Amino acid sequence: MKIIKINDVDYTVFTANEGIAKSQPHIIEILSGTVPEGKQLSLLKEYLEQNDIVPIKGATTYWCIDKVLKLDSSKED
Repeated sequence: MKIIKINDVDYTVFTANEGIAKSQPHIIEILSGTVPEGKQLSLLKEYLEQNDIVPIKGATTYWCIDKVLKLDSSKED
């Protein structure tokens, strides 16, 4: 689990079976506690682009979350 900020909104990023809302990887808006249904992929792609990572063509939510988590962990090292 990692916390990221996209457009001044804080989100928690969960891997599969990590969060309580869904069994698959997902993000939850911290303030409202909701999953941004239908917007997760575009939000994750925007976050990656802001961090100089260009999503591959056909990138999925799974792929983006994997990259976000790796990006965040590499920043902590």
